[in-house]
Amino acid sequence: LAACIRPQRDLALGEAHALLHLLDRLALEAKWDKLEDMTIESLVNWQKLRGDLSDRTRQAYGRLAKSFADWAFRRGRILKNPFADFKPAAHRERIYHRSDITELEWAHLRGYLAEAPDRRGKSGSLRELLYEFALVTGCRASEIASLTVNDLNLSARPPYCRVRAIISKNAKSSEQFLTSSLAISLEAHVRHKLPGSRLFDLGDITRLAAILRAAIEAARDRWL
Repeated sequence: LAACIRPQRDLALGEAHALLHLLDRLALEAKWDKLEDMTIESLVNWQKLRGDLSDRTRQAYGRLAKSFADWAFRRGRILKNPFADFKPAAHRERIYHRSDITELEWAHLRGYLAEAPDRRGKSGSLRELLYEFALVTGCRASEIASLTVNDLNLSARPPYCRVRAIISKNAKSSEQFLTSSLAISLEAHVRHKLPGSRLFDLGDITRLAAILRAAIEAARDRWL
């Protein structure tokens, strides 16, 4: 494996080590003890077993195996490239099913959060404010995580939050208007915060959706 990677001088050292690691992992999991063990069947079976990987990642492994086998064939180490005709499956786009939260669902969720225990260091009242902010403004988690106190203009009529172009997904600045009740809650929330500090300390934003789903399910169970 190392002999295949090292001669490629156009690769940076870190990239070469990364490719070597991927090849080594593939050979181990696909049980390629010898070059003769490399077959299309073994590669396809490995891809099926690694269903936890994304289509894009499995495709990358397939291209890497094909490149390695081609290198071995050109140097006479194998009689033919077993992956010469191998074509990775087309990438399937993930489909996300989204639905709006109704006023009734929001009312039940607020009722649950008023009594909810802390979750990942966030009180129920703080999560209620965070969810209301997201619902009113439509900001994404990554955008909310980057907002600072300075981005709020609570004295304006109507009050609004400025989403800077540098943190916006579409790279365009915008002003998201706030309800008067939300503005009052935010004013209390930022009263002791420095102007340049984060509006919300979200931590790992990849967990926000799971935390929200858990709260919605708990609110539903409480209502039922």
